[in-house]
Amino acid sequence: MCFTLPHIQKLKKNFSMELTIIETSAYQELRKLVSTLAVQMGDFQKKIAPPAPDK
Repeated sequence: MCFTLPHIQKLKKNFSMELTIIETSAYQELRKLVSTLAVQMGDFQKKIAPPAPDK
């Protein structure tokens, strides 16, 4: 099988776009996980916080 330069450039561009989509998806998933973790940490801190003194 023989590839011409334009064919190789097209494959490279398509591969690059696929990687970008995968990276974007992974980034969005990571943001979702970090956000969930932040909420869970906030809830946990409220549970373990000492009671506020009465004034």
